[in-house]
Amino acid sequence: MHLRDAHEALRRGAWSEGRDLFSTALEADESPEAYDGLATCCRFLGALDESLAARERAYRLYHERGDIAAAVMAAAWLGRDSGLPRAEASIARAWFAVARRLAPKTDSALALGTLDYYEGQFVLLGEIDAPRAGDLGARARAAGRECGNVDLEMQGLSLQGVAAVAEGRVEEGMALVEEAAAAVFGGELSGVDAAGWVCCHVIYACERVSDTRRAAEWCVAMRGFCERWDMPGMFGMCRAHHGSVLMHEGRWAQAEEELNEAAALFLSAAPALAFEAVVRLCELRLRQGRLDEIEPLAGMLADSHVPWLTLPSQAGVALAQGDPESARAMLDRYLRMLPDRERTGRAAAYELAVQAHVAFGDIDAATVAAQALSDIAAVAGTDRLRGAAELARGRVLAATGKHPEARTSLETAIDLLSRAAAPYDIACARISLAETLSQLGHPQLAVSQLSTARDALHGLGARLMADAAHQRLGELTPANPRDRWNLSERELDVLRLAAEGCSNTEIAERLGLSHHTVHRHMANVRTKLGGDSKAAVVARATREGLI
Repeated sequence: MHLRDAHEALRRGAWSEGRDLFSTALEADESPEAYDGLATCCRFLGALDESLAARERAYRLYHERGDIAAAVMAAAWLGRDSGLPRAEASIARAWFAVARRLAPKTDSALALGTLDYYEGQFVLLGEIDAPRAGDLGARARAAGRECGNVDLEMQGLSLQGVAAVAEGRVEEGMALVEEAAAAVFGGELSGVDAAGWVCCHVIYACERVSDTRRAAEWCVAMRGFCERWDMPGMFGMCRAHHGSVLMHEGRWAQAEEELNEAAALFLSAAPALAFEAVVRLCELRLRQGRLDEIEPLAGMLADSHVPWLTLPSQAGVALAQGDPESARAMLDRYLRMLPDRERTGRAAAYELAVQAHVAFGDIDAATVAAQALSDIAAVAGTDRLRGAAELARGRVLAATGKHPEARTSLETAIDLLSRAAAPYDIACARISLAETLSQLGHPQLAVSQLSTARDALHGLGARLMADAAHQRLGELTPANPRDRWNLSERELDVLRLAAEGCSNTEIAERLGLSHHTVHRHMANVRTKLGGDSKAAVVARATREGLI
């Protein structure tokens, strides 16, 4: 009776109730099924030691009974849970080895597919080897189809999809992960753990190709799912991905809150996955210009299985401090650590590498990095990555003195990044464009781009970049604000009256001009100052000391 009720509580996701019922059932009969159920409840409650101890007992009892299929699945669970929540990679590999040794003794497709899937999860997040995880996912998917287990089939499908995205087969991969996610929301999956990981894979895939809008939609859905089923470890994963989306959208205060909460959830429920939050916090700190905080954050991963994941942010610090040689070395190391088939995970490193190579004076290396980024953007097809690739290309062209071609690439980058709603990246592109426009003999246009970038960076909270843009603006700006913007006396008269709140009709009456002439003067002022409305132009003119 107790065991039946315990399994019913497990099915409903009533983890505390299930733990109590399984514990009571074990007082009457130490069955492997009761230990297995107890382990699952404890896992979702964050009681990792109790969960692993119960699962080990279940494994031994299954093995003693001669139920090899169940023993294989228990060993696979132990491998996944030792490797991910606990970060005990050696123990994880040992348990997977135990399961592989037993595997030839059973023909259970469910057991063998479960082993492939759990090992694939560990390989994906514990060893950062998405291609190998995809191979295991494909085997799990086939096994699930063979034994008619939809949970296993969809889990394998989603893992296979994530790997395809990582390898650059984006359209194929996204179709697979979203097919699996549709099965979750269609009510086809019975297991909460299975459903949660499938949804998490969708967000992971979206983020890998910088498809922030699609990722944002799935983040909201996943967050509700995790809260409903009380799954803090997976909720941490959701919040880490959501924090990254918010960062790219320029909502940095919310991003910081999400990432800090994700880190806290990981530390309490899945310490091995804390890198998901830490790496993104490092990237946010780099954008904010809070460089001195990146090294302590990176130190949090020093004893983890992936300390090298913070190298791009650390390279960004070196670059900002005028040390492109060190930045190049860090980025080279990061790219060496990634498996060869891992393509989309290289994009951010290539973006930084272009800047580091240009700053060092190695234009050939910058050209290679820019082309690699362009190849990734071509297969990803997202506006964010395509914009990043055009920005990198523009920087290389500018470094070789091809300023007309650089201008075209940089303007295209701004257009693409605007469609991707990536304000920080747009500001960076504007700064590069300003330098190119200055070289082409268009100082007024250069000042306009720099001023817009500075204001955007200041609004975001990117203090170092904003200060640098302001300093460069001062170097390009003539002493007399009127000369800087090339405004005529009459245009200044119109601007002053507009600042007083006069309408075009009132301005025409006070200056003795026609309404058409006033309208033309205001249009000229908007063009020169870069504003899209009278209010914006007045605000800019006030800031620049024109009125």
